[in-house]
Amino acid sequence: MGCVVSALGPELARKPLSVRRRIEASREAYRERLLPFVPGQTQEEKVAKFQLLFPSMAGVLTAVRMTLSPKGVSRC
Repeated sequence: MGCVVSALGPELARKPLSVRRRIEASREAYRERLLPFVPGQTQEEKVAKFQLLFPSMAGVLTAVRMTLSPKGVSRC
């Protein structure tokens, strides 16, 4: 189990258009499931925040995987 985007993002970018369209459709479905929980007054605000949060989540996973010491990772 893991985040496909953080693990395979660079590879997905090189896949055929048909594959990238399916990935995009999955990302949009995920966005729609998350939007009710994203802060914002309007749909546009929520989508804009999601556009920042989604790649940040993948980046955080990548950074944690690169961290050698558990001291460098805060526990929530």
